[in-house]
Amino acid sequence: MAKDTGFFRGQGGTIFKMDLPLRENYQDQVDKGTLIPITEAVVEVEGGEGEGMHYRLAREVNEGPAETAAQGQAPEDPDAVPAGSIEKVLEWVGADKDRAASALDAEQAKGDKARSSLVKTLSEMLETA
Repeated sequence: MAKDTGFFRGQGGTIFKMDLPLRENYQDQVDKGTLIPITEAVVEVEGGEGEGMHYRLAREVNEGPAETAAQGQAPEDPDAVPAGSIEKVLEWVGADKDRAASALDAEQAKGDKARSSLVKTLSEMLETA
């Protein structure tokens, strides 16, 4: 029997596919408004640097530049958590606590595939004043 899934947008704008019902910590984020349920069409787009599949709103893909839409890829969003190496994610975060929170949300949404060293580093960044 297939699990029900839903799509949600994190604080950094990244769209995640999650099993339903949500785990308690994710449901808390929905209740606080930091994880937003998506009710419109979502498409899977190829990720960068071997990091698997990513999701975009269908209208974002269809309304993008003609060559990008023709390739089935969404335009790069400079405010979205980048796919790729830990170094690439940390470079994007810099010293920005909001970006650290978004990157942590994105990484934790990977469940068992989350990179523990990245989760630890981001968590430590958010704990410091």
